[in-house]
Amino acid sequence: KSGRPVTGTEPQRRRGCWMSFSVPFYRQVNENMKIAYLMGQPVTGNSNGVKSQAETWATGLISLGHEVEKIGPWGHYAWQSFDLIHVFGFGLWLEIIPAIAGRTDSKIVLSPIMDTNRNHFLQKCASYCSIKFLHMTSPLHSLRRISKYISMYYVRSDYEMKYLTQSFDIKMNCIEKIPLSFRFKTGVNRKREDFCLHVSILSSKNKNVKRLIEAAIKYKFRLVLAGDSGTKQFGEELMQVVSKNKNIEYLGFVSEEKLIELYSIAKVFALPSLYEGVGLVALEAAALGTDVVLTNRGAPKEYYNGLAFLVDPNNTDEIGSTIVNVIAGHTHQPDLSNFIQYNYSNERVIKKLEHSYFQLTGRP
Repeated sequence: KSGRPVTGTEPQRRRGCWMSFSVPFYRQVNENMKIAYLMGQPVTGNSNGVKSQAETWATGLISLGHEVEKIGPWGHYAWQSFDLIHVFGFGLWLEIIPAIAGRTDSKIVLSPIMDTNRNHFLQKCASYCSIKFLHMTSPLHSLRRISKYISMYYVRSDYEMKYLTQSFDIKMNCIEKIPLSFRFKTGVNRKREDFCLHVSILSSKNKNVKRLIEAAIKYKFRLVLAGDSGTKQFGEELMQVVSKNKNIEYLGFVSEEKLIELYSIAKVFALPSLYEGVGLVALEAAALGTDVVLTNRGAPKEYYNGLAFLVDPNNTDEIGSTIVNVIAGHTHQPDLSNFIQYNYSNERVIKKLEHSYFQLTGRP
């Protein structure tokens, strides 16, 4: 009496993937979902990219009327009450997934968020390395081991998709690409200043900040660095560099308001990473009108439709000369900003994610 006859898609859960078949059934239609967001690894605060991605998606889904519960280590959770459990990141802690799967029929999906340029074959070999009776394993093996419990993998790029298929033998029909989105409102036009901006946890080796600083010193362009210095040693070294070079400025960790201001006035944002998943900071800078000098390695360049300036991250001269040319007036704006705003808006990305969740949970 509470439902109505519907002919639709009723998901059939299978280990490692899912498929569907059409059957008539009766149920109360409810478009709102209850979703669990799970991160098992420790994070380094609000600057952590994994946390930022999960927070942005959770906020977007809540705005559409769904309930998102962030799972922590201190709570007790009725796993069966969730329509879907979304796991972010990977590591040895993924070993808890079989225990969760044993307590619920809910769909479990995974955003592995893999930032690496390592050889696919070597990663595949490493993913098989485990000695069970000695309790010896690795994060890569954990990722392979739990694949039979995962209904869908969400990747941010074609590069990441290729990584999963070639290194972990994940089937293509079990992978969906949901790109990152920029967080901030656009539309504020401000006068651009002649400086290069970089934002990250600066001591992270993959961010290649030392080589960016070398390029600034050699080519004498103004470089503004923002973000946590990371290690104490790197912070001390950075302050010595700043004291000796007036064209280099370090702002430390900045608020979102200050970050938006920097995005809105910098002529160029540089992200010459040795390896990078996407580089959300560069995407946000581009959306707010900044030209982007970007690593030519890995997935980040997929997001820019040929409108970013690509450089070899190991070539100081290439980094420096490209930044100088952009500051001098070589630009892809406003075409770049228009492209980013259209393709990677929060609304567009969240609706795509919601649609995928609906398909997995059998909602209309």
